[in-house]
Amino acid sequence: MKKHWAGIIFVALIVIVLFAVGLIYLAPGFMDNYYKDQALATGDESLCQKITSLDEASNCYIGFADKTKEISYCLKIPDARYLMTCYNAIANSEKSITVCNALEDKYNCYTAFASTKKDTGICQDLPDQDATNFCYTVIAIELSDNSICDNIVEVHPGDKQHCYAVVSEAE
Repeated sequence: MKKHWAGIIFVALIVIVLFAVGLIYLAPGFMDNYYKDQALATGDESLCQKITSLDEASNCYIGFADKTKEISYCLKIPDARYLMTCYNAIANSEKSITVCNALEDKYNCYTAFASTKKDTGICQDLPDQDATNFCYTVIAIELSDNSICDNIVEVHPGDKQHCYAVVSEAE
């Protein structure tokens, strides 16, 4: 009789362990993290495509961009909110802004580069005044220095005031 109870307890423990392991593997995000980690560890970019979370898939491609210094990975990001983060990852490691020239979205790349390098001179290279003003605003926020807002040329009424306001909010 004791052997019978020992067998039942053993089977019950096995079922509990298997159930717990199954919950861990099926937990939301577990597989996404697994695919991202495997993709970056093995260099297999195709694993990024298996990730269901837009955040994690975006971070997977940012990881590849940062690791390889290839801006083309930024263009594969499924969530546009992460694009500047990806450009910043490249800008942090690149010595030359020419990496932005091949992009259709080069203005955001220039802004990310200028923000990372904390160089307002890069903003002056942007051909569009709205883009230049945005670039100044981003650097002003980054440095918590509203005097950078003085560089803004008013294209729209209140452009400078907007810069001062967002810098104050960020402090």
